[in-house]
Amino acid sequence: MSEPSESTTDVATYVLRPAPPIKAFFIAAVLIILGAVFTVTSTAQGWHVVVTVLAVIVLIAGVALAAMAVVAMLRSRVKAELRGDGFHIESANGIIDGRWNDITKATRSESGHRITLVMRDDTERHVLSPVGRENPDMAAFTEDLVARLRNRD
Repeated sequence: MSEPSESTTDVATYVLRPAPPIKAFFIAAVLIILGAVFTVTSTAQGWHVVVTVLAVIVLIAGVALAAMAVVAMLRSRVKAELRGDGFHIESANGIIDGRWNDITKATRSESGHRITLVMRDDTERHVLSPVGRENPDMAAFTEDLVARLRNRD
């Protein structure tokens, strides 16, 4: 899924992606199918216009749910580039860019979903990950981050 890039030995890129929201996609598919079937049936059978309008609303709700699931999945992605001199992390929480010497402390939540970087100016920057510490991609990212913090100049 996300492996360190092999372009140079000094740069590693990690992309942490959440699991697809299967329940949301299933519900959206059911709504789309029901909405389409009832829209066609109500139109073909000449049912009352209210039934057709309700069927179209169900169809639109299914499409909207599917679109929101895709957007949520894409926005939850974390892309981290760890270089020899610093780091660049993009997530839904914003962009964190800096040098290793700018970090005075780093902590990880118990679940592994949040890494907190305490910067030299006492500000805290949070990396919110869509995957927890049990995920192999997150484990590799965390190990690399810790190693780079230990080996900084």
